[in-house]
Amino acid sequence: MLIALSIVIIFIFLIMLYFSGSSTYMRTIDTRAAQPDQSLANLEDKYKAHQLVRQTSVPLPKLYDVQEDPALIRAPYPYILKTNHWAGGKGVKLIRNSDDHQKAIPLLCDLLSKRMTSERITTLISPRLAMAEEYIPNADDIKVYIFNGQPKLVLYIKRPFRYWLYPNYTPVNKPLMHFPHIFWKRPYPNKPKYWDTVLTEAAKLSQLHPELNRISRIDFLISPTTYRFGEFSFSSHHYPFYRFVFTPWGKKLMDQLSYPLQLTQWGNYIDGNLLPLMGNNFEGNIYTSRGCKAKPGNIFNVLTSLRPQNILEIGFNGGFSALLFKQTCPDAKLTCVDINKHPYVVPCFNRIRRDYPDIQLILESSRTAIPKLQQRGNKYDFIHIDGDHSYNGATIDMENCLTVSKPGTIILFDDTDWPSLKKVCNNAIASGLVREFPMAIVNGRRKHMFLEVL
Repeated sequence: MLIALSIVIIFIFLIMLYFSGSSTYMRTIDTRAAQPDQSLANLEDKYKAHQLVRQTSVPLPKLYDVQEDPALIRAPYPYILKTNHWAGGKGVKLIRNSDDHQKAIPLLCDLLSKRMTSERITTLISPRLAMAEEYIPNADDIKVYIFNGQPKLVLYIKRPFRYWLYPNYTPVNKPLMHFPHIFWKRPYPNKPKYWDTVLTEAAKLSQLHPELNRISRIDFLISPTTYRFGEFSFSSHHYPFYRFVFTPWGKKLMDQLSYPLQLTQWGNYIDGNLLPLMGNNFEGNIYTSRGCKAKPGNIFNVLTSLRPQNILEIGFNGGFSALLFKQTCPDAKLTCVDINKHPYVVPCFNRIRRDYPDIQLILESSRTAIPKLQQRGNKYDFIHIDGDHSYNGATIDMENCLTVSKPGTIILFDDTDWPSLKKVCNNAIASGLVREFPMAIVNGRRKHMFLEVL
């Protein structure tokens, strides 16, 4: 009897200890979310101090002045973390209630929709940035703490580097970079059932990512823009993360996460305002009932990084690309050229102009319109060519656009799966006038090419 009573008391004590630990953790999260400014200030001080140490003790040229491998940058996901201890071997079980599934999508999309410009770092990390918890004074070594601590340093790395996964002390010689979307989330060690609290924490964590925040506050790695989770190495009995992804609602969630919130708004605008003006017979491959994501995703990533002020488009058509340009860069001045072949061109332009100023439509052939712009001295930061698809016509468009460009101008050439258009781009590259713009691609099958004017 005494033994049984002792067992019951011990059992009750363990239960109380278990739940008290979780409530303490939640109070910590609540406190940080309620006082984001103070937390950020502390992290900013640590960041500056860390930068000072790094500047005085680390040979920066050895780390930074290394040429990037274009093939590695263009690869969608060259390598992904490989370790049997990822997520502590517990897997990821985010949500159990079907109603919460729907709540998760807008919360997480809102969290992931924040962008990075210049040195500002939010939840979406630039493809050329890699996150590290602690810097080791060696050009090739980075410590990445998965389970504890807040990331204090983000490094601009120009080559693969060696990093160490702690607390498992697993060295991995793979590059941890070139991810268009990186979402970091802290796990609950040894308590996998609490993973579903990411729903409520997403809202709190989003408060810790104000627009001017330079320090990321989330420290668990997921890559929501690929379904190829077979690249992760897990023990099968650990209920690995990729099993969660291939559940029906998991696919839906990941599909939403990989499609930035701004692109969802872009699609909604097309559905509600442009398609009714166009009917069922229209040209273009950028939008097909949300099925075409590569091109708008790549455009979105490039524009949010470059923030062009003057944009030129050849081939307005129904205005889908122009709308994306204006929604992504609302302060940019957009000039569109179109031959007005379709009856919906002008109505769609008028509809977009009602909501987005600084947009101009020239109803004229690009062969005559671009030289006129050149005579006015116009120069553009970003040029979209989607006009004449014949080899001669596309060559003329390319030559004319180069006259209104400047070093660093990005030219987006559409439909490069056409041999004639691919040849035009290759000729321009071979001439030394442009180079293919190094970037992380949303997916490997492209029908467009980004070129940088030299």
